[in-house]
Amino acid sequence: MSYRVLCETIFILLLTLTAQFLWKNLSILLALVPTVYFFLECHFRRRTWADVGFKIRTIPQDIANNWALILLVSVIIQLSVFLAARAWIPAYLDHVMARFPLAIGQTAQYLPGLFVGTLWEEINFRALYQERLSWFISPPVAIGFVSVVFGIGHWARGDPIIVLMDVLLVIIDGILYGIIFARSKNLFVAWIAHFLADIFGLLFILLL
Repeated sequence: MSYRVLCETIFILLLTLTAQFLWKNLSILLALVPTVYFFLECHFRRRTWADVGFKIRTIPQDIANNWALILLVSVIIQLSVFLAARAWIPAYLDHVMARFPLAIGQTAQYLPGLFVGTLWEEINFRALYQERLSWFISPPVAIGFVSVVFGIGHWARGDPIIVLMDVLLVIIDGILYGIIFARSKNLFVAWIAHFLADIFGLLFILLL
């Protein structure tokens, strides 16, 4: 595999990560760069939709093969974190809700953005960064590295301990999304797990 692909991938990853901290007002705009690059690169290098993880036909089978991981990351971890935080660290829940400032009545309005946003993140972090890096380094290392970047990308201002806890938990989620993608090579399955995790995480906070 050409090292040009590796250089392109690392450059775009560093650009979007740098924007998160140095050019905050441009971070959302620059987050579009990897997505645009992903589709252009697939077109010009003649990669098929199946090659890059868009496998609609195998979704049922891939979900069946990864249901335990999907259940773990989307329900069990979200509920466990919520219950532990409510009992011992309620400030963590306040920090999370500061990133998602909505009430239960606004949840339905927020769903379309969450639906698209989680797909967007999976394209960038799993189909692009993780998959491309796994061509040059071992998949576990690629999953771990991309998950750390994924966690840092969710950094928000707040108490340092709470912020660190939030980032670490996002990294754990990212590792599980990465494992699901590596096992299935199906972007949609990783996206379903990610979308459900965000939905259940928010619903636990809002309803329980």
